[in-house]
Amino acid sequence: MTLSAAKSQVRPDTLHYDVVLSGANVGKMLAIREEAQDGKTQYTLISDVNVNLLVFKVKVYYVVKSMYENDVLQSATVDTKTNKGVFQTRISKEKDLYVIKAHQYRHDLETTLPAPIDYSVAKAFFNEPTRQDQVFGEYLGDYLHIIPQSQGVYVFEMQKQHDQYTYKNGRVNQVEKKFKFMNYVIRRVD
Repeated sequence: MTLSAAKSQVRPDTLHYDVVLSGANVGKMLAIREEAQDGKTQYTLISDVNVNLLVFKVKVYYVVKSMYENDVLQSATVDTKTNKGVFQTRISKEKDLYVIKAHQYRHDLETTLPAPIDYSVAKAFFNEPTRQDQVFGEYLGDYLHIIPQSQGVYVFEMQKQHDQYTYKNGRVNQVEKKFKFMNYVIRRVD
């Protein structure tokens, strides 16, 4: 997997994950936080998954880049390449609104949301949601509710999506993603 992240003036903070389906490792994921001295922070998620079962094949490579300035989201991009096509989401802050254009597999959304957004899924990998009740999902371009389950365990929920995030020392240690036909786990390995 080739990984590239934005240039910064300090060493990036990188978390490594395995993507596991039915006990088998089917991919890798990285979460990267890069802080610059000018109050800007970029959060990047890179995932490369390849599932080849008898009845179906799924290949997904995606990159999420979320740029924050003084803890407020300024822009985000999601580029997704799958065996079903190429998809993208673009989010930009324009004055007091975010312009959102999300065109992912079986999901299209063009809308605006009021500013500011100060907590998103990419940022959540490095910051446990101890005081948040919602998280902005860059991929879909909309909010998910945060439902605390127990110490360090939260469900990020929107419509039929129920992802369980488990934290250790304020960082994501594991994510359980549940879908109609399969469930998988993103497990930290470093």
